[in-house]
Amino acid sequence: MNGSHFLESVTDIGYTWTKGLTSQSFDWMFEKEEILPFLEWVCNSLGSSNMLSNGELKQFDDLGKRGHILIGQQLDEALKSIESSDGEYLPSDEDIRKDSESLEHEIMRSKKWKEQLIKQRNQLSVHNTSLGHRQAQIGKLEAKAKQYLVYHLQRNQSDNDTVSILLVLICHKPL
Repeated sequence: MNGSHFLESVTDIGYTWTKGLTSQSFDWMFEKEEILPFLEWVCNSLGSSNMLSNGELKQFDDLGKRGHILIGQQLDEALKSIESSDGEYLPSDEDIRKDSESLEHEIMRSKKWKEQLIKQRNQLSVHNTSLGHRQAQIGKLEAKAKQYLVYHLQRNQSDNDTVSILLVLICHKPL
């Protein structure tokens, strides 16, 4: 996850203020571990499929001006009447096309996300192998260092014993 994913996501949902910006402009946001889950959600969830187009917003405003927007109890009654009727709602060809396009776009984004996760997994696997190799090398060096230490401790002990014996002989020898 990086600035390019964020830039792609906000551009996809129609923000025009991103023109002229580069993905590096947003990379700093991904340095904070605390906000990564939110940024991942934004990049993976927001898309044109769950945003209203300008035309849809205009239609909504027009409906509101004409008083055709149902709220509260009116909305509840309308929903009950739809649920109780025998006929099913059939979407128009345009609705189906829009839904299909948005789902295809979501599939493409999911594939990109999957590829990125696979790339990260592969990088972590290589890193893990490298660390395992380093650990093995350190283990060999540690074993050699222990042998060296034991050898010199034994040699020091032997030298110490020799000096102790000589001191005892010197101290007990009559002058």
